[in-house]
Amino acid sequence: MYARMQPRSKKDPAANPRNALNKLYAVAREHKKRGYKMAPFTIAVQVVTGMLRQYVELHGTDSLAPSRKNPLTNVLILAMLRAPWDWASYELIAFRATVETLAETGMRKGDVSKAHKTTVFKKGRLTFASLKWRLGGIITALPTLAEVLSITEGDGCWLVFGSLKNDAFGEFFGSKPSWLPFSSVAARNACRSLAALTTAALRAGLTAATAPITPLFGPALGVEWHHDLLDRLFVKALREGAGLTEAECACFSVHSFRIYLACALYAAGCPPERIMAILRWKSEEALLIYARMNDIERTAWIITSMDQLVDSTTAANLPRLDADEWVAHLQTSIAAGALGKAARDADRDIELEP
Repeated sequence: MYARMQPRSKKDPAANPRNALNKLYAVAREHKKRGYKMAPFTIAVQVVTGMLRQYVELHGTDSLAPSRKNPLTNVLILAMLRAPWDWASYELIAFRATVETLAETGMRKGDVSKAHKTTVFKKGRLTFASLKWRLGGIITALPTLAEVLSITEGDGCWLVFGSLKNDAFGEFFGSKPSWLPFSSVAARNACRSLAALTTAALRAGLTAATAPITPLFGPALGVEWHHDLLDRLFVKALREGAGLTEAECACFSVHSFRIYLACALYAAGCPPERIMAILRWKSEEALLIYARMNDIERTAWIITSMDQLVDSTTAANLPRLDADEWVAHLQTSIAAGALGKAARDADRDIELEP
């Protein structure tokens, strides 16, 4: 099977042997769904280890390293939102709301868009009912047009999460909404853009009855983004707003918003457990992958380390008593009579003690 596999990237010399094992795991999962438990893949894992050694001997380790997208920066995000477009259209109002919400919540692409254009919209996806507003101290599910237009400092909204990649039934994070405060002066503000989106939706016919079945993010009222459309808009914003080349755009994806927020929180000194809560991670492994240290911070730590005194050691490197040397010394002492004299002196000292 591996001999027929093609590498995931054209720049890779061959397919990663681990991907062959992943295919076996996929077969096992399909059997498990149907009530059949396959034998453990212990031998297969050992075989893949050998295949990996051969791969490294032939191609080196470069293409085995995980290929992950770069984090966006605040500068790039703001540049995307300054693309020379007609931002007054419903599609671009929704795109701005998507971008700014991703930057403040770190949601995944799958949380804000469906897989394909033909994918049927299902319950559990984000809808306008996923927003809960606090306007003038009063909490409401769906504000009127006049209420949302009067939003001001001190107001805000909660985004209630539905079905997520790591919480398919909303049992864990469904009760932990993200609070998004309103700001009229911030360069970007998720609540402000969501208020604009809600305004556009109300004007297009959104009602309290239709809010629970109307996708929150999409190019038109009642239509949800699909991956390909969102990806194309994302790249277009990077190209025309931030001025990136096609090659530079390839270093980013919609997931870069999530990586950006993780890195920004880490750089700000946010405690690890809080980063996990904000990004809705269940494991520390994900935190270690995505909350990357900024280059400038690493440089600062390295420079600081140059002035530090390092004097640690381990027990294994401390002087040890050599048994052979000790026996030889003991025998020499006995032969010279020194050991007996030392013993007699010790007895005398004990007798003289009061």
